[in-house]
Amino acid sequence: MPSIVRRPHLPPRCPVAVLLLALLLLPGGVRASTLPAEIDRILRSSELSTAICGVSVLESGSGRPLVSIRAHESFIPASNMKLLTTGAALHVLGPDFAFRTRLLRDGDRITIIGDGDPAFGDPDLLAMTTLGEADPGICVETFLDLFVTAIAGTGLTRVGGLIVDDRVFDRQFVHPEWPEDQLNRPYCAQVCGLNVHLNTLHFFPRPLPPNRPEIGASVPRTSWLSPANSATSVTGAKAENTAWIARRPGTNRLTFYGNVRHAYRVPIQVTMHDPAQLFAEILADRLRARGIDVPEDAPRVADAAAPPPSGEPIGPEIVSPLAVVLARANTDSQNLHAEAIFKRIGHAGTGRPGSWSDGAALVRLAAHERISDMPSELLIIADGSGLARSNRVSPALLTRWIESFVNDERLADPFLASLAVGAETGTLRDRMRRPALRGVTVQAKTGYIRGVSCLSGVITTNGERRVFSIMFNQMRASNAVAKDVQDRIVAAIAEDMQRSALRAGSD
Repeated sequence: MPSIVRRPHLPPRCPVAVLLLALLLLPGGVRASTLPAEIDRILRSSELSTAICGVSVLESGSGRPLVSIRAHESFIPASNMKLLTTGAALHVLGPDFAFRTRLLRDGDRITIIGDGDPAFGDPDLLAMTTLGEADPGICVETFLDLFVTAIAGTGLTRVGGLIVDDRVFDRQFVHPEWPEDQLNRPYCAQVCGLNVHLNTLHFFPRPLPPNRPEIGASVPRTSWLSPANSATSVTGAKAENTAWIARRPGTNRLTFYGNVRHAYRVPIQVTMHDPAQLFAEILADRLRARGIDVPEDAPRVADAAAPPPSGEPIGPEIVSPLAVVLARANTDSQNLHAEAIFKRIGHAGTGRPGSWSDGAALVRLAAHERISDMPSELLIIADGSGLARSNRVSPALLTRWIESFVNDERLADPFLASLAVGAETGTLRDRMRRPALRGVTVQAKTGYIRGVSCLSGVITTNGERRVFSIMFNQMRASNAVAKDVQDRIVAAIAEDMQRSALRAGSD
């Protein structure tokens, strides 16, 4: 059978303060570098002086703490939570794990078996996918046609059942702590046992003055949904593109709002409801277009109590290596990928449909196994991406977690490869460009939700590594300010590493 493999409790408020004596002295009374004082100066001179700031820096290998500013207090981690999720995936599933989505035929019944793969139909990954000798890059319609062609190739003229078995996960699609007013936005996409196209629909509306704008077809095509159009098409000099889409909770009923001045080249995105059911309907629509009879009640999700699916494998098996999904979660900070990993860990550890509660239990277990003396009260896990505001982790715990992978011969490379690289990739592509960071490699994970900004990772220079975590909570300043302060701290760590290398050379 052919396969498609993608390559690739908050602390009380108080001003930032440190006990310089504690910071400047290492155990035994030996004077350390000036790094703690320099980081303290950076924090005091910034607009974050009223925020809660925590910093932990470790010397990699020895694990010796070099900086500890509120490092043992609990912080909301935002997307730094993904470091725990992705690390736990490597720990529990192993670096060779891959998501596999299969297609079976049993008489006139077709079953698509989901594995929780968040990369299934991911448009950014499809753009890098190769089919046979073709040039890399396919669209979602070409991807969907793989399944339609496989089903049509069986000779069936009628499909009595078109079933999506999504039971690898439970059917709680949205975490209860996620913001209700943002559930139509891509970063709050539903999490399902069969995910497709990031569980979003894309639209490219065009102006049509003086009438309503032309919405156009969705990607993937779902013409039967017929979105309502309450948008305007004002094209005057002061007009702007402000279109957005609302989705009625619990349905796929869509309404366009805002204004369309110019044709959209970057899509307006809206989340799908019940992606597995919608995927079944999408396939049914295309099979009917091929002349195959698909009754209205044929496309459906598997009954919870139904026996495991059986039948003959047909068509392609879609394989997404864990490394691909980890990179999307960490480098690109894709929430869906992190949440799918989170639930998949829960399924692997319990054999039950993956859930947020089981995912949290397995991540906590992994943390205890990798950090034997971990204080339980410093780690509260609600979800896998960091959207939930009840997540808590300390900077010191995060640095020890990262360090446990840096020193792991089997898992160091895949873990570090999943992180964004300063001035090069993902969420760090436009950061870490300070002169002090030339020739320095920064591999890290960003994180931001309202009032929270974090950055944690690894700095490498001159053959030396340091692990760091910088966490800001209860911010009043903008995230842009927080990112600048984080970059200044990273540069200060790099400069201290270079001074340390010079001192070692002179010795």
